[in-house]
Amino acid sequence: MKSRKRLVYILSILPGLGHFYLGLMSRGLQFMLLFFGTIFLTNLISSFGFFIPVIVFYSYFDALQYHSKYREDIELIDEPILNNHFKVNKFLIGWVLIGFGCLSLLENASDYISRHYNLFIDYHLVQNLIFSFVFVVLGIKLLTGKPKKEV
Repeated sequence: MKSRKRLVYILSILPGLGHFYLGLMSRGLQFMLLFFGTIFLTNLISSFGFFIPVIVFYSYFDALQYHSKYREDIELIDEPILNNHFKVNKFLIGWVLIGFGCLSLLENASDYISRHYNLFIDYHLVQNLIFSFVFVVLGIKLLTGKPKKEV
């Protein structure tokens, strides 16, 4: 029993792996997608790096909580990270997207101003600027879209 706990500790260093070991495939996959997606976004917008330790620690302690339920012979239910108790609010997501888009624009604008007098095109900077505009446009679209009728 103790060797299983040690293995859960070790595997939980990578978000989702401890959940896979406990048989929680859906939850583990969601943590892995969230973790690696955040790493991808951090390469585009460095401000997303803040979320990486949050995801790692939340996943780690979540796997340990599920392991303690397993030890107490409580049935493990593979429920999604964001379950029905936490409704995703389009308004909130819209403002978050606008905020990150504007933050990214500010980060990249300083690079643009410092390189303004050069004659070459920095494709990485152009890619980041386009990505920032997409964030802002998606946020505005979510804020101005028609609200769904609740059933």
